[in-house]
Amino acid sequence: MAMLGALKRLSWELHELDLGHEVERIQGPPTPANFLREYVSANKPCIFTGCVESWHATNKWSRDYLLDKCGDTAVTIDVTSNGRGDAVTIAEMEDGNTLECFAQPWQEKMSFGEFVSYLESSRESTPPIVPYLQKQNNNLLEEFPQLRGDIEDAGPHWAMEAFGAPPDAVNLWVGDERSVTSFHKDHYENIYVVIAGTKTFTLLPPSSVYRLHLGTYPAASYTRVPKGDLVVQLEEPPRTVVWSPVELPSSEPGSPSAATAANRWPLFFAEDLPGPMRCEVRAGEVLYLPSLWHHHVTQTANDEGWVVAVNFWYDMKFDAKYAYLKLVEDLAAQAGLGPSTMQGCSDG
Repeated sequence: MAMLGALKRLSWELHELDLGHEVERIQGPPTPANFLREYVSANKPCIFTGCVESWHATNKWSRDYLLDKCGDTAVTIDVTSNGRGDAVTIAEMEDGNTLECFAQPWQEKMSFGEFVSYLESSRESTPPIVPYLQKQNNNLLEEFPQLRGDIEDAGPHWAMEAFGAPPDAVNLWVGDERSVTSFHKDHYENIYVVIAGTKTFTLLPPSSVYRLHLGTYPAASYTRVPKGDLVVQLEEPPRTVVWSPVELPSSEPGSPSAATAANRWPLFFAEDLPGPMRCEVRAGEVLYLPSLWHHHVTQTANDEGWVVAVNFWYDMKFDAKYAYLKLVEDLAAQAGLGPSTMQGCSDG
């Protein structure tokens, strides 16, 4: 297919001319001018080490410290049965049938102390329950104002100077290895700081959107039924969401084997295409994740049994890179490699 061949050439040329095949790791903070020129303008991810050593968060945010500071703080928790909120899920509906849908998590309010206990006790729950503190929408500054002095609340100074404005949102993430973030993209420049544990990002540049096997799925949400179990219910009125169903093979229950994944999503795992860029972001490290990059995230808990991170979302510029992305999406749709961009919602 001529269109697919052209898209594959684009993927190879981008990696060979600019991206390479690994995410760069840079020791020490960049200057704002260097960060803007080498990474933001190039829409190129990078990991910076040794940049947040002065933050109290990296030195103090133990379980005991956060419980002492925030134990009574009211927080919003996302809850699912499989650790995959905002993801394509094969769900058993109330009528007993199964349906492949885009499922959003159930949200609950509780104190931070209750959440920490819930995170631990849910490991033994039957049926499975996975809580995750990931509300986003500026949850750190709005729900945890007592912690803002432990970080640079506008993000690392070199990032804010490069972007020319404070972040639109500062978010706190607390969970464990059971929570997985499915492939999606954000219309934000993302500065992601891991405080405890390790996050593993699998990345595809915007030009590789055709490899994600995007589909259109009915929108649904987890909800609690009177006896307390979580079930998935279709939204009313009905709507659809454009999303990627690609899952990475692993030994975790419910995850596909390498052979099954390659058979279901051949373009993602194609041997004649550059491999996705994979990087581990460890405690005290900063990932610059450019706007519109597709990313999948898993995590590994620390000795206290959790993973803690803070991220800063800065407005992206809707410039040439956005126009190029829309062109690739349209070409992929014309080649039958994804739905029309006019369908559903492709935001991540």
